Amino acid sequence: KQLQSLDCISLSKEKLTFLRSDSKIDCESDDYIYFRNILFVYIFIYQSIPILWMTLLYRNKSSLDRQENQTYYDETLELYIRDNDESIDHIRFLFNDYRIKRWWFEVLEMYRRIIFIGIIPLTSTVPATRASFGIALAMVSLTFFREEKPYRDEFTNFIAYIAQIAILLTFYAAISIETGVMMTFGLSGFGMGLFLVLCNISICILVIFFGIRRFKHHKQKDE
Repeated sequence: KQLQSLDCISLSKEKLTFLRSDSKIDCESDDYIYFRNILFVYIFIYQSIPILWMTLLYRNKSSLDRQENQTYYDETLELYIRDNDESIDHIRFLFNDYRIKRWWFEVLEMYRRIIFIGIIPLTSTVPATRASFGIALAMVSLTFFREEKPYRDEFTNFIAYIAQIAILLTFYAAISIETGVMMTFGLSGFGMGLFLVLCNISICILVIFFGIRRFKHHKQKDE
C-alpha cells in the first residue's frame, strides 16, 4: 500500500499526473507532495524491518547452522538440536519453517513479495512492460523454489512451487491480454480471467485436501 501511493500516471494531454489507485488525487499538488515526503520516512522504517531481522539471524548464525562449513551432515539431527535450543526462541518465528542452510530465507521472502507487489507496478506505465518484468522475476522465483526447496516440510515446498507457477501464468496472461496474442488462439479476456480463477481455486482445493489428509495421518500416528 505504501508503494502504491507513489504510483502516479498521466491522464491528460497536459501531462498532469494523478495517483493510479485514486485519480482524484493530483500528484503535483502541495498536499500530495507533503504526504509523499512523510511516506518516504515510513517506507524507510518499514524496509528496515527485514534488515533488522537479518541482523538478529546473523548474530545467532552459529546456533542456526552449526555445520556451516560442512557439505555432508545429518539434517534431521541438526533440526532436532535447533528445535530444542532455547537460546534462539526469541527469533524462532524467523527460521522455524526453513531448512538448516536456509535460515535466512524469511528475509529474502519478504523482499521477494515487496518486489512483486510494490516494485513491479512502479517499473513502467506500460502494462506489457510491467508484465514482462513480472514474467522474468516469476521464472527466477520458480527456479529457486524448484531447486533449493527452502522449507523443511516437503509438502510446503510442493505448494510453494505450484504457487510460483500460478504467479507465472498470471503474468503470462497479463501480457497476452495486453498484446492481443491470446486472440490468435481464440481466447478472450474473460476466458483468460476465468482460466486463472480456476487455476487459483484448484490450488486452494489442493492445499485444503492434502492439508486435511496430512492432519488425519499425523492424528492417527499420534494415537
